Formats: sequence, structure tokens, C-alpha cells
Amino acid sequence: MENFALAASVSPAGSSSSSLFIGPKMVASYTSVSMNSDIKIHTAQIAAKGDSFEKALIGSGYAEEAIELLLKAVDNRTKERDYFRLYCDLLDNSITEEDFDRIIDEHVDEYVVKEDIEPDMDRLQIALELAKRIRNTDSVEDLTSLFSFKLDKIKALVK
Repeated sequence: MENFALAASVSPAGSSSSSLFIGPKMVASYTSVSMNSDIKIHTAQIAAKGDSFEKALIGSGYAEEAIELLLKAVDNRTKERDYFRLYCDLLDNSITEEDFDRIIDEHVDEYVVKEDIEPDMDRLQIALELAKRIRNTDSVEDLTSLFSFKLDKIKALVK
């Protein structure tokens, strides 16, 4: 691992500590203190360094919401990819237009992204922050198809 370093120290009083720099975004530390022969205190800490959104997300109750949004985004991008593959089959005459239409009609949930979710302001704000980190999400239409948001609801929230 490229950014790996370990520092350790032991004091004569029976305590020891170590810090582990794992990479640009994570630091871990461990401390052990002997109070007497029967009692020893151990503490461990891990801190993630990152931008303020990542820190706020981890410290808030919105991590689960962000995960749900990201899973929806992956699912929707997969549907778009599968639709494009099927369309390429149509273009190279591997399937007929009738076959293409039939496959889409029979498997709508596999090929068509529904924009039927009405986000609240919190969910929209999380989605906007996530969208900054997702490639080719440059417009409101990209946002609605990525997270299945209703366009009219987004417009109402940003007025």
C-alpha cells in the first residue's frame, strides 16, 4: 500500500500507543495503558478524512438514505445500459424491430427507468451532493433518471 506508515511508542509507566496512517483519507490509533497488574485500558480510534459532505453524512442519520440513492442510481444506469445493448442488437439486425418492441414490453422493469419518486428536500440535497461525484450527471434530466425523481417535484422544491 502506498501511503502506509506506523508509529509506536512505549512509556516507562506501562502505557503504549501507536498510530497508523493508512492513506490520504484514513488514520487509526491504538492506545494501551496499564493502571496496575489487574487493570489495563485499551482504546482504539479511526478517523476518516474527507470533504465536509462525507463527514456530515457519516455523522448524520442520512448514510442509509445515501446508500439507497446510490443503489437506485446503479440500478437505473444498468437499465440504461441494457436498453442500449438491446438497441444495438436492433441496429446490427440481430433482432427485428418487432422483437425489440416485444422484449421491452414484456420486460419493462428491466429496460425502462421510471421517474416516479417524489423526493423531499433532504433527499434531494443528498442526491445533488452524490450527483457531483457521479460521472455524466450534468442536468436536471440526468438527476431525475439517475435517482427516479419526478421532474415536477424537483421543480417545486427548488422554487
